[in-house]
Amino acid sequence: MSTGSAGPHAGEHRKVVLLRGINVGKSNRIAMPDLVACTEAAGGTSVTTVLATGNVLVTDPRPVTGLRAALESAYA
Repeated sequence: MSTGSAGPHAGEHRKVVLLRGINVGKSNRIAMPDLVACTEAAGGTSVTTVLATGNVLVTDPRPVTGLRAALESAYA
Protein backbone atom coordinates (compact mmCIF):
# COMPACT_ATOMS: atom_id res chain seq x y z
CA MET A 1 0.00 0.00 0.00
CA SER A 2 1.42 3.39 -0.91
CA THR A 3 0.55 6.54 1.00
CA GLY A 4 0.77 8.71 -2.11
CA SER A 5 2.45 12.09 -2.27
CA ALA A 6 0.43 13.70 0.52
CA GLY A 7 1.29 11.26 3.31
CA PRO A 8 4.09 11.50 5.87
CA HIS A 9 6.13 8.95 3.92
CA ALA A 10 5.72 10.49 0.46
CA GLY A 11 7.32 8.39 -2.24
CA GLU A 12 7.75 5.40 0.07
CA HIS A 13 5.80 2.16 0.30
CA ARG A 14 3.78 1.56 3.47
CA LYS A 15 2.59 -1.96 4.08
CA VAL A 16 0.55 -3.72 6.75
CA VAL A 17 1.84 -7.01 8.13
CA LEU A 18 -0.83 -9.11 9.84
CA LEU A 19 0.68 -11.86 11.96
CA ARG A 20 -1.64 -14.66 12.96
CA GLY A 21 -1.34 -16.25 16.40
CA ILE A 22 1.05 -13.73 17.95
CA ASN A 23 0.74 -13.35 21.73
CA VAL A 24 -2.07 -15.89 21.99
CA GLY A 25 -1.65 -18.36 24.82
CA LYS A 26 1.77 -19.18 26.27
CA SER A 27 3.57 -19.92 23.00
CA ASN A 28 4.43 -17.50 20.19
CA ARG A 29 4.85 -14.60 22.62
CA ILE A 30 6.90 -11.63 21.51
CA ALA A 31 7.24 -8.17 23.01
CA MET A 32 6.32 -5.43 20.57
CA PRO A 33 9.73 -3.67 20.86
CA ASP A 34 11.35 -6.99 19.89
CA LEU A 35 8.96 -7.35 16.94
CA VAL A 36 9.85 -3.82 15.79
CA ALA A 37 13.58 -4.55 16.12
CA CYS A 38 13.26 -7.81 14.20
CA THR A 39 11.29 -6.10 11.42
CA GLU A 40 13.88 -3.34 11.21
CA ALA A 41 16.69 -5.92 11.09
CA ALA A 42 14.92 -7.46 8.08
CA GLY A 43 15.15 -4.11 6.29
CA GLY A 44 11.87 -2.39 7.17
CA THR A 45 11.80 1.26 8.26
CA SER A 46 9.28 3.45 10.10
CA VAL A 47 8.05 0.31 11.87
CA THR A 48 5.13 0.63 14.27
CA THR A 49 2.93 -1.96 15.95
CA VAL A 50 -0.69 -1.92 17.04
CA LEU A 51 -0.92 -2.82 20.73
CA ALA A 52 0.17 -6.44 21.25
CA THR A 53 -1.81 -7.74 18.27
CA GLY A 54 1.13 -8.55 16.02
CA ASN A 55 -0.12 -6.08 13.42
CA VAL A 56 2.81 -4.13 12.00
CA LEU A 57 3.00 -1.05 9.79
CA VAL A 58 6.25 -0.87 7.86
CA THR A 59 7.80 1.16 5.07
CA ASP A 60 9.57 -1.11 2.59
CA PRO A 61 10.14 -0.69 -1.16
CA ARG A 62 10.25 -4.43 -1.90
CA PRO A 63 7.33 -6.18 -3.55
CA VAL A 64 5.03 -7.93 -1.09
CA THR A 65 6.50 -11.34 -1.94
CA GLY A 66 10.04 -10.12 -1.21
CA LEU A 67 9.02 -8.49 2.06
CA ARG A 68 7.07 -11.60 3.08
CA ALA A 69 10.08 -13.85 2.46
CA ALA A 70 12.39 -11.56 4.42
CA LEU A 71 10.00 -11.28 7.37
CA GLU A 72 9.21 -15.00 7.49
CA SER A 73 12.94 -15.72 7.67
CA ALA A 74 13.54 -13.01 10.30
CA TYR A 75 10.58 -14.03 12.45
CA ALA A 76 11.49 -17.75 12.37
